[in-house]
Amino acid sequence: MAFESALPAGVSADLARALFEHSPFSTVVYDRDGRIVAVNAAFEKLFGLTRRTIPPGYSVLTDPQLEAAGYLPAVRRAFQGEAVILPLVFYDAAALDGVGRSSWTQGHFLPMRDATGALTGVALMHVDLTERVESEEARRLSEERLLAQSELARAQVTATLESIGDAFYAIDADFRFTYVNRQAEALWGRARETLLGRHYWTEFPQAVGSEAYRQHLVVMRERRPAHFEAVSPVIGRWVEVSLYPDDATGGLACYFRDITERKAAEAALRESEARFRLMADAVPQIVWITDDQGRTEFFNRQWTAYTGAAFDPGTAAQIAADYVHPDDAAITLERFDEARRTGRVFEVEHRIRSAAGDYRWFLVRAEPYRDPDTGEIVRWFGGSVDIHDRKQAEAERERLLAAERSARAEADSARATAVANERRLAAVIAHLPIGVTFAEAPGGRHSVSNPAAVAIWGVVPASPAVDAYSRDFVGFRPGPGAPGSAEERARQLASEEWPLARALVKGEVVRDELTEIERPDGTRRLVSLSAAPVRDADGRVDGALVTTVDVTERERLLADAQAARREAEAANRAKSEFLAVMSHELRTPLNAIGGYAELLEMGIRGPVTPQQREDLARIQRSQRHLLGLINEVLNYAKVEMGVVHYDLADVCVRDVLAAAEGLVAPQARAKGLVLTVTDSPADLSVHADADKLRQILVNLLSNAIKFTDTGGRIVLSCEASSDGTVRLRVRDTGVGIPADKLEVIFDPFVQVRSDLTRTAEGAGLGLAISRDLARDMGGDLTVESTTGAGSTFTLTLQRA
Repeated sequence: MAFESALPAGVSADLARALFEHSPFSTVVYDRDGRIVAVNAAFEKLFGLTRRTIPPGYSVLTDPQLEAAGYLPAVRRAFQGEAVILPLVFYDAAALDGVGRSSWTQGHFLPMRDATGALTGVALMHVDLTERVESEEARRLSEERLLAQSELARAQVTATLESIGDAFYAIDADFRFTYVNRQAEALWGRARETLLGRHYWTEFPQAVGSEAYRQHLVVMRERRPAHFEAVSPVIGRWVEVSLYPDDATGGLACYFRDITERKAAEAALRESEARFRLMADAVPQIVWITDDQGRTEFFNRQWTAYTGAAFDPGTAAQIAADYVHPDDAAITLERFDEARRTGRVFEVEHRIRSAAGDYRWFLVRAEPYRDPDTGEIVRWFGGSVDIHDRKQAEAERERLLAAERSARAEADSARATAVANERRLAAVIAHLPIGVTFAEAPGGRHSVSNPAAVAIWGVVPASPAVDAYSRDFVGFRPGPGAPGSAEERARQLASEEWPLARALVKGEVVRDELTEIERPDGTRRLVSLSAAPVRDADGRVDGALVTTVDVTERERLLADAQAARREAEAANRAKSEFLAVMSHELRTPLNAIGGYAELLEMGIRGPVTPQQREDLARIQRSQRHLLGLINEVLNYAKVEMGVVHYDLADVCVRDVLAAAEGLVAPQARAKGLVLTVTDSPADLSVHADADKLRQILVNLLSNAIKFTDTGGRIVLSCEASSDGTVRLRVRDTGVGIPADKLEVIFDPFVQVRSDLTRTAEGAGLGLAISRDLARDMGGDLTVESTTGAGSTFTLTLQRA
């Protein structure tokens, strides 16, 4: 029975059972879920119920009669460990089994705890007040009978207080002890006889001025409960205290328990968490933790340093949507869902947006953590390593080597060599595809050299001592000088200069030191050497470990890639400079042609006939057309050469939409088109160059006017997105763009339909310039279109 299991050592279970069974007070014992464990005879007599007739699913925590009376909140407090007294309650037991009796009672809920202080159940004692309520005769009960009942109830309550695991005492309005249970005696080390009737602060003067002292005064004065934790000045240990005003005596009652071990465990947990955070923040990679569903629980400071965003709990889908590149979000979620489903390691490469708005590549890997008891995955511990430079180098190499057939052949050969090397290294030592050599202290004799080290160095001798390294190994610092020259001899490493020797003798850690080595067969390789001392438990150098990475091919490919990049950049600059010069050279005669045409039209050479005036108008239109094309070429050349100046600031969207509308509205009206500009909030702004933004919108609106037939509609609108961007859209009902052309319309000099663009006087540069301007301002320009139904161009910019 829960009542018996809560008894402390020394309290007889038989005595408890006897008090329970023979008590004249109706008593029922509940488990922690509010289900009835046992009832005594007085309960069956009072309510006309038996344990077997009570519905099996009944719980006092959901009793509808108590809920209707508004008493369930007080009942729940009892199941949270608080002693609760319910005032007068009318309860109809017939609602439970159809035959029970109704009674007027007063209920006393007493929490029951085991020897460890854990709540095991709640005892409810009913005081039958039916006769007192319903009959005048009940109010004339003899004083002796009431006193006997009171004393018996007091004995029952006392037995319960003695059985609970919490220490308990009661004091009157003058702070004098009226009751002390055995748990309080044990914690204080004082017999209750030495405390009863004595003043609290006289017996425990060290408590005066403490938190307990202050809380006692507040509860006594304000007559409301208080709950707090503090270090007891009486016993010098952490205690959890609950104080309740006792309106019957004007004093108060106190439950308290020793929680020192719990506090120590909490402190140890906080210290452990602090150490983990310190360790996580110390590593250069992004470290993160999610629960089993992918909701983030932790990011180290590298996350904030890179993204500029403070840690904010969210799901994997939210993180992918907010920070992962849109092209990588789907594969990221797919891989993570697969890992959750199979329980395998989660690994993916994707791009993450930085605080500056650009994206960098990361290798993301996470291991599942399983519950030791159930084996279920409860968390994922992961890290994200920046591999952007590696990915950029790979992409750049592939792009440049693809330019020439010979370079492409070299790339294929390099990839084949790399694959072959990976296969050989994977068969040598798991997870260590590098040369590894270990030397013993203090002499420096080589005791271990793995096959990878042998493959790099040739034959690796077991050198007996550090001072023999210059004899057994030949190495040079990178620098000028032909083999055998004085310059090379000056670069040759002495025995004590080898990284392995420095780690052994000086305890030095050497990282990625480039060294040119000469192998026994006379060939030379460029290697990256790293060395570190190995120390024993006392911190003494016990040996040293050196790793060798052959970087000969890498350095050669890097040099080739850099040379190819320089050549490509030089060619691109020459092309742009040529376009700019040619455009400037063409503008001069075209301006002259326009000027002469205007002079002729003014009649400086004599009267102009209508036919001549029409011819001059054709000349002027052609001159303006050619000048516009040349200006587009000049603008594109400036953008491509990177000489465009941007004055980035917060730009009001409403103002820039109105300005763009004012510039193109006459053209739209002249062609019979309906131009609509939707309203935008007055406080909506974007971070952009106002002139460049207006240029982009005017170009998009002009294109819409060109390619939309009379009677069509053009809509200019804006939308603020939850990802911190603003999308400006130009939608028309024009001819549309074929699906196979959507990927190339932003390329320079591309015309979707030459018959239309000739009619519309286009050069195929406007969209290319507009997208470059958008991207240079941290945004983008995209298009959606259906042939015959129109097009929608979307300009995305960062919200200010």
